[in-house]
Amino acid sequence: MRLGMNSTSIVGWTVGGPDGIDWLSAPSNPAADGAHAIDLAGVSHLMASSSGSVSTTIPTTIGLDYLVSFVAYRLGNDPVTGRLTAGNLDQEFLAPSISDPSNPTYSAFQYAFTAQGASTTLTFATNNSGGFGPVIDSVFVEAIPEPATSLAFGLGSVGCSLFRRRSR
Repeated sequence: MRLGMNSTSIVGWTVGGPDGIDWLSAPSNPAADGAHAIDLAGVSHLMASSSGSVSTTIPTTIGLDYLVSFVAYRLGNDPVTGRLTAGNLDQEFLAPSISDPSNPTYSAFQYAFTAQGASTTLTFATNNSGGFGPVIDSVFVEAIPEPATSLAFGLGSVGCSLFRRRSR
C-alpha cells in the first residue's frame, strides 16, 4: 500500500516525500518481524526516481548515547542507499541486494548517536535513481549505558556475589 507525504497511518511515524513510501506485507513482501515492512521509495518501480522517508520523535536525554538497530534489504542490483539521521548521526547505509522479495534476507544494521535535546527525531530516507528503495523493518532504539554506570553495576553485582558467598 502506498502512503503519501504526511501520512500517519503507521502508528508513531510520519511519512515524508515527496513520493511517500510503500507499506509492504506478505505474501509478496514479508516483514522481518510483525506484519509490515517499509520500502522507502514510494512509487512504482517504473518511475525514473523516487524519494521517500519515515520519521518518528522519541524522548531522549541531552548528551546521552543511544543505539538504533534495524534490518534492511534492497531489491535488484541498483546501488540504492538509505540515510538515517538522529541526534548527531547522519549515516548513509547500503542494504545488501536480494532478487526475490517474497523470500527476503534482511541484514542487520546498528548505529550510535548522541541526543542533542529532550527529544530526537529519527528519520529514514532515500533519494534514488531507481524505483525501489531500501526496505527497512524492526527498528529499535535503546540508551547505551554510560561506562561509569556499567562499571558500578558490574562491581555491585560482584559485591553481591561475594556477600552471598560469605553469608553461607
